[in-house]
Amino acid sequence: MADFLLQAILSNLIVSLLLVVIALILQRRYQAVVLANIIWVMVLVKLLTPPLISLPLLEVESVANSTPASMFGEGGRGDRLLLSPTSSDLETLDNHGASLQGVSMLGQSDGDPSSVFYRVSFFAVGALWISVSACLVGFSIYRITCFQFYLRRQALVPEPELLKLGDSIAKEIGLRRTPLIVAISSNISPFVWWSGGRPCIFLSRRSTDELSPAEMRMILAHEMAHISRLDHWVRWLEWLATSLLWWNPVMWLARTQLRITEEIACDALVMTMADVKKFDYANTLVNMAEILTTQVIRPPAVVSEFNSGGVLEKRLNMIISNEGQSITYGARLLIVAMAICVFPFGLVYAQDYEAVQRRLVEAVKAGELSREQVRPMMEALEKNAKSSRESGARDQESLRQRYMQGERRIKAAIESGDVTKEEGESRLAEMRKRMSLSRDKGGAKSDRKDVAAEMEARKRRYKAAAEEIEAAVEAGKMSKTDARQKLTEMRQRMSSSRDKGDAKPDRKDVAAEMEARKRRFKAAAEEIEAAVEAGKMSKKEARRKLTEMREKMFDK
Repeated sequence: MADFLLQAILSNLIVSLLLVVIALILQRRYQAVVLANIIWVMVLVKLLTPPLISLPLLEVESVANSTPASMFGEGGRGDRLLLSPTSSDLETLDNHGASLQGVSMLGQSDGDPSSVFYRVSFFAVGALWISVSACLVGFSIYRITCFQFYLRRQALVPEPELLKLGDSIAKEIGLRRTPLIVAISSNISPFVWWSGGRPCIFLSRRSTDELSPAEMRMILAHEMAHISRLDHWVRWLEWLATSLLWWNPVMWLARTQLRITEEIACDALVMTMADVKKFDYANTLVNMAEILTTQVIRPPAVVSEFNSGGVLEKRLNMIISNEGQSITYGARLLIVAMAICVFPFGLVYAQDYEAVQRRLVEAVKAGELSREQVRPMMEALEKNAKSSRESGARDQESLRQRYMQGERRIKAAIESGDVTKEEGESRLAEMRKRMSLSRDKGGAKSDRKDVAAEMEARKRRYKAAAEEIEAAVEAGKMSKTDARQKLTEMRQRMSSSRDKGDAKPDRKDVAAEMEARKRRFKAAAEEIEAAVEAGKMSKKEARRKLTEMREKMFDK
């Protein structure tokens, strides 16, 4: 449970940060505020929902692989229980209680201080999280209830002209149903209130008295724009995110930017109405702000109130300068599609099936899960593990068939004399190495035993070739200089093949190889010098041979 929560939280943070970057670029670089507002809503939704599609990042080593077999009793009973869970296996868990008590849900010993500290820390943080969230929920519900009673006491019957104005604005905005318009005696910011049913717009009596009908028309249009955009639904999403993720800075950033972009988007919607001029609308916002300097009470966070983003000056600048979205319609659709594609993904640690099955067994022993809950989980895990094994077996069979075909072609080339035996064995070794690398890229760890076997095979091939060269020297078919040169070239080919397959060659082996090359070069140089002194080789030819040998040995 702890692993799942941590993975889900970290995964949502990573994906949400990607959406945050997209929203900030849209908002600040392109002034695409409406589009950025949609992305900010997606950030809140992503923070609250678990990953729908998980992308594995890192394979976690199985607990089963690091636990002694004796822990499960004799005969490998524990392994059979993990790999092939049945109802009889689950019913016999009690017979293995003593052996399973040494392993915790997290793959650590219960008596290990680190395991105890981890569990205590996890439950302490969880208790703090739940306690603070419960306090926030309780306090907000209390405040909402009190505010609801306050509105009922302050509610007044609005004037018929105001209701008629509201009907005309609703039709112009595109609302199917006119929201309720309520006037209250207290001086309070205009806001949209919705707790289910029909949305309500609340206005103070002072604003209806001091603002002209044209100004009141624009104020009502702004509030109805919130309803048209379903911002009153977003308020409750924001409330839920604040109550549960109060510790998350990404949530607070998204909440602030959501309010800012929301107000600017509503301003843009009002400006599209007929008979609304930008300077008149800006003056109306300023007049409304002056009325609110003596505001009596502040509405709770679940209402969409006037200037909830707190950026009136920025809104006025955008209205007067008439800054629009400098991004094409096709690009907006592409950005939304990309955000939707990123949204369901999550990044998790990939675990092998045996480790997960072991933890399920331990959960049953600890009483955290029942046998009925575990049985379908283990059956699903076994099904996935079987599918993975079958896929791996098919890949291995395909590699084996390709290797056999290549081996037959190389043997035929050796028999026909096109390729020497040493070159054929070298090609087979390279082919095995490539296939081994291809297998490792598929997700499996390279087997150390296979590497050791490959090294032994190389040593045997080198020893056999050295014996053949030595026999050729003894028979007079090859000089000692040519023999040393052939052996050097063969060692270089084997070393090069090994280094290409290794991700990081051992530094000690590289240093030893360099020293061996230096010794071989020195010995060959002495022989060439002796040949020059004996008159068997000219100085020009000696320099050419030394240059060629140096290039082959040291790639210079």
